[in-house]
Amino acid sequence: LIPIPDGIVRGTQVSVVVAVYGNLQYLPETLASIDAQTAPPGEVVIVDDASPHDVRAVVRSAAMAVPVRYIRLEVNGGVAVARNAGNAAATGDWIAVCDSDDVWMPEKLERQLKLINSWNDAEPLIAVGTDAMNVNRSGKPFGVFSGSIDTKGAYLEHVANDRPFIMCHSSALYRRAALSRFGGYPTDTTPLTVDTELLTNLASAGVVLTIPEVLVSFRKHDSSQSMSWTSVRDQHASLLRIEENMRRTRLGMAPVGPREFTQMQAARSRSERYAEFKYCLGKSLYRSGAVQIANGRS
Repeated sequence: LIPIPDGIVRGTQVSVVVAVYGNLQYLPETLASIDAQTAPPGEVVIVDDASPHDVRAVVRSAAMAVPVRYIRLEVNGGVAVARNAGNAAATGDWIAVCDSDDVWMPEKLERQLKLINSWNDAEPLIAVGTDAMNVNRSGKPFGVFSGSIDTKGAYLEHVANDRPFIMCHSSALYRRAALSRFGGYPTDTTPLTVDTELLTNLASAGVVLTIPEVLVSFRKHDSSQSMSWTSVRDQHASLLRIEENMRRTRLGMAPVGPREFTQMQAARSRSERYAEFKYCLGKSLYRSGAVQIANGRS
């Protein structure tokens, strides 16, 4: 377990990491929501993932009160690489994540810090998320994204049943000291599950919880690659691998990597692989239809 330092955690001990590649039209609103926190963070680390757009100009025009550091990567490495670069540059004891098109409610950090500072359990609190409101590209809501890990009992149930830890990642606030143990975000798997894999790893070192309050707006685009069949298939396979590695950790076995797990999946029977194909295709069509309908709203 990761030891907890003594003392009250304040907003100034939080670094916010924002990885940016596209969606620059939403970035000013994202940065304004971070700047408007009732418990202001100590810094915002903006990682420009070799974007073809002028991210620096957008950041400058935001004129934030919270200190901002801008880092530009020379080669586009994807969200995991960009977040790892931001985490490495961060100086805070806690790191918060916000994607460049999502929005925080003003009291988001304050509510999380209140939970952290009231925690008196023997097991350390490693990460705290919140519920989120799914919104379309215009900001219209269409359903709540619930983290559903709002008690220690729910956390223990996830661990006991080898269930991955899933939350809106733009709500995540986690202890920086725990990152080095797991090497940060994995860079050898689908971008759609790097957050889940990191949080699930962190959950083996301490408690991961979500506050059952909507404190983030989570934007869903109808052009998102996460709705394609191949992306859903890759996400599904990655989640199965995370579950398998949770089981292996519990049994004292070595974890399995993405390449080895792909080979294991390919060795299954034709009927098993066909059932998975139908499941992923159906999930892809459902996601695509739901988000397209939501984005049909003005």
